[in-house]
Amino acid sequence: MSWKCDCCGHCCRHVDKVPALRELANDDGVCKYLDSENKCSIYDHRPAVCNVRWIYEHFFKPVGVSEEDFYAKTQEACDKLRNEVISEEASENEHA
Repeated sequence: MSWKCDCCGHCCRHVDKVPALRELANDDGVCKYLDSENKCSIYDHRPAVCNVRWIYEHFFKPVGVSEEDFYAKTQEACDKLRNEVISEEASENEHA
């Protein structure tokens, strides 16, 4: 079982909002390693905090969280971010 990223890029376009990732942000809040196709240009060497599998194995599995629950929560967080971004963009377009 694993979580499947759909490469929307929203999480990587808002790394400035995550304290552990701020050092990866350009001036606009986008990860400096996000390429034009919403893919990580350093994927094979990405920081551990960007690796969902690593986070599960090192933080959640040891305390008894099931993979299924972890990936469900990961998807919830992803969906929440996506919805927030879409709402923000819609609001900005209304005021433009």
